[in-house]
Amino acid sequence: MTRPKVTRVKALPEPATTGDFSLFDQEEAMIAQSEEMLRKLEEVSDGVRTLMRAYRQGYREQRRLVRLSDRMQEELRRLNQRLEAEVRTREALAHRLEALAAVDELTGAATRRHFMDVAAHLADQWRHEGRSSGVIMADLDRFKTINDRFGHAAGDEALRLFVGRMSETLREDDLVGRLGGEEFAVLLPGIGAAELDEVAERLRATTAAIRMPWKGDEIRLTASFGLARFSAPGDDIDRVLSRADKALYAAKRSGRNRVATNDDSTEEAAEDL
Repeated sequence: MTRPKVTRVKALPEPATTGDFSLFDQEEAMIAQSEEMLRKLEEVSDGVRTLMRAYRQGYREQRRLVRLSDRMQEELRRLNQRLEAEVRTREALAHRLEALAAVDELTGAATRRHFMDVAAHLADQWRHEGRSSGVIMADLDRFKTINDRFGHAAGDEALRLFVGRMSETLREDDLVGRLGGEEFAVLLPGIGAAELDEVAERLRATTAAIRMPWKGDEIRLTASFGLARFSAPGDDIDRVLSRADKALYAAKRSGRNRVATNDDSTEEAAEDL
């Protein structure tokens, strides 16, 4: 008797394992890792977004600061311009005040102070370099008569005219100073005795030639001149002016409209003429 065939059913294979984990466990782990990576990517993305927001805010703040800086630079430029203008104004005022302190307002001659400052410098040159220099004292003759007869306005015009004619006659380096009233002094650097006499005589003749029309009348001017030079070893401007002043009064005593010289330090009595 034939036995029937028995069909054997093969058993399903066991799930593959790697170590202690099954394939499903590996997939679960990969999914978990993927999720963790996604979570971290989201964190990174959030950080990037936060960084971008901070960057945008910083950029906007930087632009605001740049605009503010531009405005401040423009304001600073305007302030600098105003400051420069103020400095120029103050410098011009200082020069103006200096000029007012140096120039006699009525005649245009140097003020006594400015004249003495320049003369002191010239005296230093004489003492250190032996540079020959001279001084002329000048005084309008009978100036009080002009004021009394024609008025002080005429006297002022006579003084202006007198200084103007002297300045035209003198060299560029010579300096006319008003020492007071109608009394003037001339500083002549680098001049010898003979030339000093010639200059003084030209000044006298130029003054004597003045004819000043005044309200239908004519005013004639003359002046007396006294000369002195830096000649003694210890000469300073006070000593030289003193000698020139004595020579001036000698010219007046001799009849006015004259030139007199005093080149030594001998003391002479002087009377007010």
